[in-house]
Amino acid sequence: MTRRDEATGNEMRAESDDALALLTAEHRQIRALFQHYEDTAEHDLKRQIAADVFTALERHTVLEDTVLYAAFAVATDAEGELLLGEAFRTHQLCTTLMEELWELAPDDARFARRWHALRDQIE
Repeated sequence: MTRRDEATGNEMRAESDDALALLTAEHRQIRALFQHYEDTAEHDLKRQIAADVFTALERHTVLEDTVLYAAFAVATDAEGELLLGEAFRTHQLCTTLMEELWELAPDDARFARRWHALRDQIE
């Protein structure tokens, strides 16, 4: 291995570490947003918090798909590919739930059911 290859490997590990740190921070942020939503009674504030959750989840999903899952796909076996498939299906379900939630008012009973389904998927 040349010095350049070693540097590239170190850079790739540093980028992976940075991506994992960012994903971990986003997990904490998203949990806090869900909790803030549950602690809030005002419907307009709930709508804003939900929008913040959607934005954070969309950003998080892109990072997982393009960095974490892409790297995992290269290094995995058949069992790992099944896990990746499940992760992508979960992302799709979450996307569908967010699209449905966006169309509903927070005081709508359907919103509450879908919100809890989204939270369950995320957790």
